[in-house]
Amino acid sequence: MSNYKIPAMRTILLTILVVSVISCKKDKESNGSFADGTYIGTFQRQIAGGGKIVDVTLNLNTGGYDGIHQSNIYERYPVIGLGTYSTSGDKITFVDSLAYTADFDWTLILANEYNYSANGDSLTIFRQYGNLKDIYKLKKQKK
Repeated sequence: MSNYKIPAMRTILLTILVVSVISCKKDKESNGSFADGTYIGTFQRQIAGGGKIVDVTLNLNTGGYDGIHQSNIYERYPVIGLGTYSTSGDKITFVDSLAYTADFDWTLILANEYNYSANGDSLTIFRQYGNLKDIYKLKKQKK
């Protein structure tokens, strides 16, 4: 009878290991991940579902970022400065290292914590506070 306990125990341990590996892989895929590179897309501050949409470029490189908005009409909408970023789960936190004047809406600076979702070469970064929602819809550029 003792000969049957060891193979049964191995089967149980192997099953637990396989289930754990599959679970970890699914968690990683559902959170989405993104690679360093240049992302081009749009920014919109939604108020009651509408808002101006402008073109943006965001460069992500080994925990650092910089970028620009590409609108001559809306100066500082948004401000993508220069700094570092980190991720945890479905959150991305930007720490801007630049100094700014006080003559505009500082909530338009890409800084602090956002949610993100990634799918293939698409990256969406967003946050909501009060009745405002900031959304960056980006696509990774091929080299």
